[in-house]
Amino acid sequence: MINVIITDSDALAAISHERIAEYLEATGWQLQEVRRGVAAHWKVRVNNTRFKEFRKALGWDGTVWAIAPAVGKLADYVSAVQHLIETVAKVEQRSQLDVLVDLGGDLGAPQAPATYR
Repeated sequence: MINVIITDSDALAAISHERIAEYLEATGWQLQEVRRGVAAHWKVRVNNTRFKEFRKALGWDGTVWAIAPAVGKLADYVSAVQHLIETVAKVEQRSQLDVLVDLGGDLGAPQAPATYR
């Protein structure tokens, strides 16, 4: 797996909050509440080996919480989406790029190589 950190503001901003909710629900996350109409609190229980040492050492039940934007018009929408992708990638043991693609993030057309004279 290639470890990529997504920082492209345009790609992150292009992911709708509705698509985020659809993805989380389809992948086993459960919506717990929406606070102030802007922050959706989701949880999922993980059983993968990556978290096994935490479960043992801390008596942790395997529940991971994430906050997703519940509306598209937030000042920190891009950073909220980036943080959510980071969390989901860790839980799913996948790259952030894979999660971004599954969310329908637009990576844009490949750039032509620069030419120098």
